[in-house]
Amino acid sequence: MEHLRGSARPVADEPTDGELLERFVTDRNEAAFVELVHRHGPMVHGVCRRMLDDAEDVEDAFQATFMILVRKADTIRKRDSAASWLYGVALRVARRARAAITRRRDRERRAAVPEAVSTPEDAWSDVRPVLDDAVDALPEKYRVLVVLCYLQGRTYDEAARLLSLAKGTVSTRLTQARVLLRRKLTRRGLALPVAVLATLLEHQAAPAAVPPQLPPLAVEAARRAAGMGGTVSPQVAYLAQATLRTGKLAGPGCVAVLSLLLIAVGAGLLIWRALTPAPKSSDDGGPQQVWKERFALDDQPFIVYALHFSPDGKLLAGQLGDFSTRVWDTATSDEKLRVAGEPPADPMDSRLYPRCLGFTSDSRAIVVAASDVRVYDVADKKEIARYPGAPAKLSPDARLLATATPGGAIHVIDVAEGTDRKATEPVPAPVTSLEFAPDGKTLAAGAKNGAIYLYNMQTLEQRRCLTGNALPTLDLAFSPDSALLAARYEKSLPPNEDNQVLAEREVKIWQLATGQNLALPSSEATAIAFVPKSGALMTADPRGTLDQWDAVTGEPQFRLGGGTMGSGLLRIVFSPDSESVMSKDPRGRLLVRELGSGRTVASFEGMPGRRWADAAYAPDGRLLAAGSVNIDRRAQNQTAELKVWERVQ
Repeated sequence: MEHLRGSARPVADEPTDGELLERFVTDRNEAAFVELVHRHGPMVHGVCRRMLDDAEDVEDAFQATFMILVRKADTIRKRDSAASWLYGVALRVARRARAAITRRRDRERRAAVPEAVSTPEDAWSDVRPVLDDAVDALPEKYRVLVVLCYLQGRTYDEAARLLSLAKGTVSTRLTQARVLLRRKLTRRGLALPVAVLATLLEHQAAPAAVPPQLPPLAVEAARRAAGMGGTVSPQVAYLAQATLRTGKLAGPGCVAVLSLLLIAVGAGLLIWRALTPAPKSSDDGGPQQVWKERFALDDQPFIVYALHFSPDGKLLAGQLGDFSTRVWDTATSDEKLRVAGEPPADPMDSRLYPRCLGFTSDSRAIVVAASDVRVYDVADKKEIARYPGAPAKLSPDARLLATATPGGAIHVIDVAEGTDRKATEPVPAPVTSLEFAPDGKTLAAGAKNGAIYLYNMQTLEQRRCLTGNALPTLDLAFSPDSALLAARYEKSLPPNEDNQVLAEREVKIWQLATGQNLALPSSEATAIAFVPKSGALMTADPRGTLDQWDAVTGEPQFRLGGGTMGSGLLRIVFSPDSESVMSKDPRGRLLVRELGSGRTVASFEGMPGRRWADAAYAPDGRLLAAGSVNIDRRAQNQTAELKVWERVQ
């Protein structure tokens, strides 16, 4: 039985919660129950973990919650709201467990214990149950959306599909839910501003992964509840029976929260996150990577992105918010080159924004693309070559440069020799993306008309056109064996009623031998990349959530949770050994996550008010760089941060 690896989301052709519950109630279908654990286990685990400190107590409450699901599944009236129902049950089970633990500790208490120094996290421990109580007390139509969108991280589209609602209804109800939550919290003594409430809801989010031993324990509890011979501990049986016997537990009395506590939980919590070192242990206690900070530059203009190490690892290049490109010495942090840039002629055309493409293969020069492509010698601090065209792409070995002119002409330039070859047939629409195949045999050009044009690298003849998509082709990615080509299509839409900029997006995987394609389930993918070792496809959404898909069948394999809307990295970054991928958590920390297990092996904090935008590894994996974007619009000085770490072990 497959262990839970992340908070998986159902795709369009998967059964709904209501259908799974029906199968389980009618046929006692164990596979249906396992899928419910897979979907909602992270949320249940998050509730139990917030209420209980000890890992064994969390395990007991987790088991008891799913044991109750087995006993009461046939009484759930709104079966498509299983997430909301499980949230309420988990909360009541965890409260009962916490009450039992408190009684036990009271009995065991002997002499007076010296008073501990209060911290923002202590205050947060007091506030967590208050916020959970407030969510649990919401009317069902609001509570289910808070659970789905805030605690499980689902998009408005997913929530609308799961509940058969219009997307606008989801947005409106969530707005109303936030208003109701503020009222309820105010009556409990927590007069929270909207920004702080959003931070607290974010803090409640389900963890990206559940400890692998818990799903099998939940199934064992289900077998016990169904009379099929499963075994559970006496504590689990007690929690399930006591919760079933008493029904919905009464909420705790009102909490008098003083202004100092509010400050600690609100503004102070954000400062505490920044000042507290990241945990040294991993998710499951496994070995951790150890990194030390080599240098930090915290005065960069607005954003630092498009980061690239030189092949020898001695230099680091990046793009900044003032449109300049800069190169730093990775040993001393000294700036070795600064190339001024100009604002694009069309601010709406992302292809025209200056972007560092990387270093040449000899580490001596950098390649910068904007309305044209320029090559700069780092040591001599001067431009040494210029080529027409945008967009542009460096080959994996940094020896070749592909460009596309406004008229659709495709050029391939040997950067070292300066030779320029032109494709025999131009692209009949504006080119939006270029990509080299890893085997060096094919160049792909994506166009604004939604088509993809494939060129033979030896002859530069156009050998195939992949058509059938109405959206512009924005990103391309070849599989490691060059047999598959993934394409991300996107079209901007008018802002919604909340003035949010929306986009229509789609991802397809093309088989180059046959020209057939496979469309992934509806997603909000903002970046795509193939996993180097496995050949699976990974997509990233605006929250930084990473989904891995079987590249042949399109089936979801696992998910690594991200943060809040707009908090994701600009691209998907794998380690040079292909064992891990960069991710982010709801706190905004940059994480190194093992591929497959999802285990966090390293984490990196940024400065308050800034969030990580991009990251890059040195070719040997010994250095890691990250750049941030300053999202504090109230700040007078919109400075961003660049950090470089060195791996110790």
